[in-house]
Amino acid sequence: MSNKTKIRIQLAAWVVLLLAAGAVVIFPQLRSAFLAKVMLFTQKSPQTLAGALRSAGSWQLGSAVVLAVFREMFLPWIAPILTIADTMVFGTVPGMMVAWFGNVIGASICFALSNLLFCRRSLCLPLQSAVQNWGSIGCVVLLLLFPSAGGIAGYLMGFGGLRWRQWFLGIAAGEFAVTLAYGFCCSPYVTTLPDNIAWMMRIIAVILVVGTIAVHRLKNSHQKIEIKK
Repeated sequence: MSNKTKIRIQLAAWVVLLLAAGAVVIFPQLRSAFLAKVMLFTQKSPQTLAGALRSAGSWQLGSAVVLAVFREMFLPWIAPILTIADTMVFGTVPGMMVAWFGNVIGASICFALSNLLFCRRSLCLPLQSAVQNWGSIGCVVLLLLFPSAGGIAGYLMGFGGLRWRQWFLGIAAGEFAVTLAYGFCCSPYVTTLPDNIAWMMRIIAVILVVGTIAVHRLKNSHQKIEIKK
């Protein structure tokens, strides 16, 4: 694909995005629907979210995925309490699978939008190289440290130009860890992770960083030895 075609696609995407944002602002029905979804999460109540899912009737599964995508795109700083609501509605294991799928889809949409809308020519080569080398692990580490940050990771890594395969591996693993933590360790009345679980996730994040650096240096040292031979 030529640069001119990429620029045209980028401009078209910006136009569509701005029109969508304008429609939400101008039309009262769209604005009310948007604010209603925001309020579902700002109340920070799994019971409220579970009630919204049950009211969807036969569309419960689709509604759960839509709410997950909404949170990842527009409220990525709010804890993933929708996972708790999913387990209340669908059962523990099926609910976690639904939550994981929705979160991965939502974060991936954030990644795709950031990748499409923002030009990365201004990024220096060392930064681009760092994203390519560390982006996948970076997604996992970011989610272990900040369990709500799937959408943030999508926006950052999409802007950095991470490859799709690396992105999917990183976000799928990170969201899986967060889903397990919230699905098994939280309840409708305790929506924050216990301190021991939170610290365990931080320790795993540190181990991943240290282990990745060690493996990277070991590979570089082997390459230098082979070059000398």
